[in-house]
Amino acid sequence: MGFKRKLEAKDVSLTIVFAALYAVLSFLPLFQIAGFFKFITVATIIAPIIGILLGAYLGLVSTFIGGTISLFVNQSFSLPSLAAGAIAALCSGLLHKGKKGFCVVIYLSLLIIFGFNPFIGAFWLYPLVMWFLIVGFIILLSPLQSYASKSFSSNSNSRLFFAFFCNLFDFNFSQPNRWHIRL
Repeated sequence: MGFKRKLEAKDVSLTIVFAALYAVLSFLPLFQIAGFFKFITVATIIAPIIGILLGAYLGLVSTFIGGTISLFVNQSFSLPSLAAGAIAALCSGLLHKGKKGFCVVIYLSLLIIFGFNPFIGAFWLYPLVMWFLIVGFIILLSPLQSYASKSFSSNSNSRLFFAFFCNLFDFNFSQPNRWHIRL
């Protein structure tokens, strides 16, 4: 997995602009997580969009820079949020290009780490948190995600929305790092 094209000034400027946008949107709460005092921010929604628009690697760099800025200026932004946004951008960009295998390995690794993390709680103690993550993994493995990845090249608005929603679900809301409950 190498970077096959030369970086241009346009790529660098878009990376920086999206990093700033990601940092600003980390302040805007979208909705509260049921039962907790934490909020899902608008930056959660923009991370996979950045990955799709800029590509996997520039999306990763952009959300990492924006997340690093947010760590210093936004008290509610944490290291798991930084990792979740960067991984969401990376995997969304990879899925957009049809590289599902690497995304499966990342998701399964994070699912195992999350399930046995003593700071969050073992999966056998919090099955209501784990079910959402397992559903996301099943969708990633299913032909539904393959169909969604192919739908990105469609001219139909409904197929594009479906592709974006599947991508968003798999690598944002169901991502193990996103649900840092007791950190």
